Amino acid sequence: MPGTRKVGILGGMGPAAGADFLRLFVGACEARLRASGSPVSDQAFPEHWLAQLPVPDRTLACSRTALRPSKE
Repeated sequence: MPGTRKVGILGGMGPAAGADFLRLFVGACEARLRASGSPVSDQAFPEHWLAQLPVPDRTLACSRTALRPSKE
């Protein structure tokens, strides 16, 4: 995509979320290239970066015990 800007993607809640978003992003770029009549090649995609940062452990927050009221 000539003339486009660089795209930075900050990953979401775990590596699978960032990877899935990147898959959707690449698919949307491919569709846009096809719709504009541009050839789809590796060089036609915009420069993009995925930064996947660790997130805190969400196990307790997602468990049923975290939803129970405290007895204190």
